[in-house]
Amino acid sequence: MNAAESVDVLLQALPYIQRFHGRVMVIKFGGNAMTSPELFDRFAEDIVLMHSVGIRPVIVHGGGPQIGEWLRRLGKSSEFVDGQRVTDSETLEVVQMVLIGKVNSDIVSALKTVYDKLGTRLQLEKKETEISALLALGAAVLALLAAGLSLVWFNRIV
Repeated sequence: MNAAESVDVLLQALPYIQRFHGRVMVIKFGGNAMTSPELFDRFAEDIVLMHSVGIRPVIVHGGGPQIGEWLRRLGKSSEFVDGQRVTDSETLEVVQMVLIGKVNSDIVSALKTVYDKLGTRLQLEKKETEISALLALGAAVLALLAAGLSLVWFNRIV
C-alpha cells in the first residue's frame, strides 16, 4: 500500500474511530480464521490498531478446528447434535486445554508481537494484563452464547 492509499484508508476510517473511541467493541475471531497465519497476523494488527486509537476490543474467539485436531490426536472423536458439539467431562478437559492453553496463548503472543513491533514494550506488562482480561471476558461471552443465551447488547455499543 502506497502513501496515498494509506491516507485514503485513514480518511475512510476516521469517522468510525471518532464514533467508537472509548467504546467496547466485541469481535468474534473464528477458529477457521485462526488456521491461516496471514489472517491471524492481520487480525492481531487490527486489534492493536483499534486499541491504539482508543477503541476497547473484546475478543470472543472460537477454536473448533483446533479442538477437533487435539481430540483426533488423543484418539477421541467429536460428536455433534444439531450442529453443537456434545461434550463429556473428558472432552471438556481437552476443550479447556486447547482454548485456554493454546488458543488464548497464541492470541496473546500475536498481540504482544505487534505491540513489540510498534515499540510499545514499556507498557507490555499492562497490555498483557489487559489482553488476558479481555480474552477472559470474551470466553465468558462465548460460554453464554454456547449455552443458547442471546445477548441483546451485542446490537448496540456499550
